Amino acid sequence: MSSHEHFGRLAHQLTPPRRAVLNALAECGPMTTEQIADCWQERDPDLTPLVARSLPRIVVDSVWRLESLDAVIVEDGTVAITDVGRHQLAAR
Repeated sequence: MSSHEHFGRLAHQLTPPRRAVLNALAECGPMTTEQIADCWQERDPDLTPLVARSLPRIVVDSVWRLESLDAVIVEDGTVAITDVGRHQLAAR
């Protein structure tokens, strides 16, 4: 797969929750999924209570998908954004 095809695939898969995870990692640096959920909630205090309660699951699901797209790496429970993830954030 060419890099053009890869970035096109990633752009298609970059849902709002996945973008929020990448933004949190880009701004705050590597962190655990729990810290990502906390950061997200701090950055968006207007989340509905249902979404706020669902954030831990949303973050875990998003990280799993982003890792498969090479946008993040997970090492010893810490999630970090990759150059691929940074490029995708800058492209939009």
